[in-house]
Amino acid sequence: MTRILSVFNLLKRVGFAVLLLGGLLYAQPYEPTYLLDVTGEVGQYLGFSCFQSVGDQNGDGFDDVIVGSESSVNSLDIRLYWGNNLGNASFIDFGRYDTTNDRYGWSDGAFDAGFTVPAGDVNGDGHQDILLSLYLQSAGAGWRSALFLGGPGVFDTIPDWIGALSDLHYLTNVGDYNGDGRDDYTKRPLNEGMFNFYLGEIPGSDDALWSHFDFNSSHMGFGDVNGDGYSDFGRVILLGDSGYVRAELYLGSPLADSLPALIRVRPSAAGNTFEYYHRIVGDINGDGYDDIISRATSFAEGARKYIYWGGPDMDLVDDVELHWPNNNVPKYVTPLGDINGDGYDDVAHYEHYLTPPNDHIEVWLGGDPLPESPAWVLDGPLDGMNYPYRIGEAGDFNGDGIDDWFFSAYHGLEERGRIIVVAGDRNFGLAARERTPLPRDLSLSVFPNPFNSTLRISFDVPLHADVNVVLYDLLGREVDVIYRGRLLSNAIAYVAPGSLASGVYFVRAESGAKAAFKKVVLLK
Repeated sequence: MTRILSVFNLLKRVGFAVLLLGGLLYAQPYEPTYLLDVTGEVGQYLGFSCFQSVGDQNGDGFDDVIVGSESSVNSLDIRLYWGNNLGNASFIDFGRYDTTNDRYGWSDGAFDAGFTVPAGDVNGDGHQDILLSLYLQSAGAGWRSALFLGGPGVFDTIPDWIGALSDLHYLTNVGDYNGDGRDDYTKRPLNEGMFNFYLGEIPGSDDALWSHFDFNSSHMGFGDVNGDGYSDFGRVILLGDSGYVRAELYLGSPLADSLPALIRVRPSAAGNTFEYYHRIVGDINGDGYDDIISRATSFAEGARKYIYWGGPDMDLVDDVELHWPNNNVPKYVTPLGDINGDGYDDVAHYEHYLTPPNDHIEVWLGGDPLPESPAWVLDGPLDGMNYPYRIGEAGDFNGDGIDDWFFSAYHGLEERGRIIVVAGDRNFGLAARERTPLPRDLSLSVFPNPFNSTLRISFDVPLHADVNVVLYDLLGREVDVIYRGRLLSNAIAYVAPGSLASGVYFVRAESGAKAAFKKVVLLK
């Protein structure tokens, strides 16, 4: 396998760049460390229907993951593997509804070949909650949404809310779209004939805030592409038999608008181009805005990938074009977080397990400029197993302050799965490219100040860092916990409790060894 990267006039947001890959050997700086490596029993699809980062559920400083554990003959349950730095694989089972012989199943709502996103904070308490789809094959069978509230002393194995029966299956967190401090989510049915948006609330709701009716849509994931502190998300729609594809980007705001702010329609027949897979992949160039990568194929030119740089004037016009030789472009891409702790988000380009023997993962580190080769490559079957079923961000599983990532594999004949959490590492890929890390000091700003009820708090720290934000009074007493957990956006909205009296307070934020505070005035 060979790749090279040549840069021709790489201009961010000014002009257009083409990056050509092919010619030099892959950089393989070291063998990665597997923090969790578990293979299921024969007949056990471990990591097939669900593999998701859910934050630190027990308050021990290690982020946890949930994994589907499905039997080929029995119903499916969920395992929560506790994050740790000891190399053990301790877990708890939950979600097993086996009072009858009916089959059922859980799903994390992953999209398009195992693409998944971390769980969201639906109730706004600073801890990630677990929101899954549950399928019951009994009388009145169908899909239900199930919510498990998360956090130390809160999470247990009993759903805190189960929704009504419907055909809505593909369920995903889209971040805090309207800035109310609670993460929101979307659903699609199995037949993909509808796209529903729901506000995060407790208890959960079966009533969508708004809906769109169309077919063959795929999800982009979420992030803050224009840097305004609100979560943005997108989707891509294949427009029936017309041969056209429409990309839609929804920009967050207090209005939670049902209309996309950016739309791009491309022909797949007349122009011999098919562009369907888009992902919001985090901030890969370190400019403070999340970016998008898409894939297109052309009968005339083969396969390509494109980068759309995020920014205040974000658009869906190609900024960088990526080429692989002989049309060997990995079909999919997914964000991994900052797996080497340098302040740039990193990604995996990969082929899906459905297309063996094309099992293939390339881990590319972010940077400015972008690196010339992948930091690590896994190619071909893994110990006789195909991969990935699922692939994505694992949070900080071993508590070392660096993001980790995961993928799962399967053995078709033995009908069993394998789950792997890969350690992030400050030395990841340094043999391929030396870079100066971005400043990681913590600073914060507040607006408005004085405030009446709602205060917007903005951070100048890398996304996905662990942050604690607390409100204190003039005597130094803790008044309220504003936010505690992994930072999914560069800004949060704090709504003061009605019982909080007018006066002077201090907002203190800390992340690792860094801390900052601001004096605020509440006027009612």
